[in-house]
Amino acid sequence: KKKDVAPLVMCPTEYNKSWSNPAKGSYLDILGEKLQPSIHIMWTGDRVISDITSAGMDSINARIKRPAYIWWNFPVSDYVRDHLLMGPSYGLDTDIAKKMSGFVTNPMERAEASKLAIFSVGEYCWNMKVYKPAASWEKAIKTLIPSESAALRTFASHNSDPGPNGHGYRRDESTEIKPIADRFIKSLPEGKFDPKDVEALIAEYKKMIEASSALLKCRDNDELIDEIRPWLLQFDQLGKKGVKTLELFKLYQKDKGLLFWNNFRTLSEIDTEMQ
Repeated sequence: KKKDVAPLVMCPTEYNKSWSNPAKGSYLDILGEKLQPSIHIMWTGDRVISDITSAGMDSINARIKRPAYIWWNFPVSDYVRDHLLMGPSYGLDTDIAKKMSGFVTNPMERAEASKLAIFSVGEYCWNMKVYKPAASWEKAIKTLIPSESAALRTFASHNSDPGPNGHGYRRDESTEIKPIADRFIKSLPEGKFDPKDVEALIAEYKKMIEASSALLKCRDNDELIDEIRPWLLQFDQLGKKGVKTLELFKLYQKDKGLLFWNNFRTLSEIDTEMQ
């Protein structure tokens, strides 16, 4: 009757598999049987926050008798408000274009910081078959902060994972330095650490300090810098704490007691400021 209003999209009460009644003939099956076929039905995946897979699409589509309208809960962070989710957008199967009627991303409350994910979701929806999460993320970074893209890349690579949370959804973070950090920590009890690992970790912490400074001075996107300023300030402090901690470690190895104590006091001051 209202030809200029279309299509109608509804979000069901049971909008993910973990919340739905699996019994045959229950809520989702009733929607599939009774709801007018042109009405789109939203779906978030196997959980509230979930990867979107071909098997998952087949499962829900069989129940609602139409291609589901995907509501992807990424990079939304209302369940981990102290985190920024600025890493690559992955976990999306690339052979499911015909199994869905639509795809929308749920962003963070910080509009500019969300654009890394929104950019990639746009590329994913435009052509799933050629979508590459890492390459798309790199392009998004260069688009958002052209003059300091390397600094934003450093920051975003360490601000990707929501951490432990009730939804159980995790993302890769600090992927380039993590193998070195893991190896160093594992070797410490045995005292057989590689000095090169210590230097690599110090270099990464210094890179964090430099990235924070560069972004705080950058004028490419004032709105983005305002949104992430608290995290940039903490990022700078974390970098300084990391450098100082590893310098302490080196002094401890050399049994430099007085120098160790003076540096420890500085580290304690940084820690207080971070808190």
